Amino acid sequence: MKRALIKFIIPYLYFLNTRLKTKFQRISWFFVYFIPSFILFDHYKSIDEGQNIFILLIGIIIINIFYENGYIENDCKTIELEAKPHLRTSSKDIEIVNKYWNLVFFLRILLAIVFILFFYFLSNDFKATIFL
Repeated sequence: MKRALIKFIIPYLYFLNTRLKTKFQRISWFFVYFIPSFILFDHYKSIDEGQNIFILLIGIIIINIFYENGYIENDCKTIELEAKPHLRTSSKDIEIVNKYWNLVFFLRILLAIVFILFFYFLSNDFKATIFL
């Protein structure tokens, strides 16, 4: 059971398994999401410094954790209200998430807090980099 929960807790695993299934989709998403993020970030901070790249990546992960929470809720809870829901994950996964709903979101929020603290302590000027 613990192994089944991993894809709902680790950032990006659920998104990659339910939204970006093909290699083309993943490559396209990389160019649409990551490349512009690096260009925009470089405009404000130098990506020549390794620490700044690490801060950018942590910021992107933090955003994804919260965004992915919405995906999980829509795919596992909101479908209960729909007459003909579009299932993006298996019935077994939906059952697992619903059974361990509080644990999944507690761990995701805990993970987000850890990343936020890590982001804060790595950043020399937190107020300037909060836009991530």
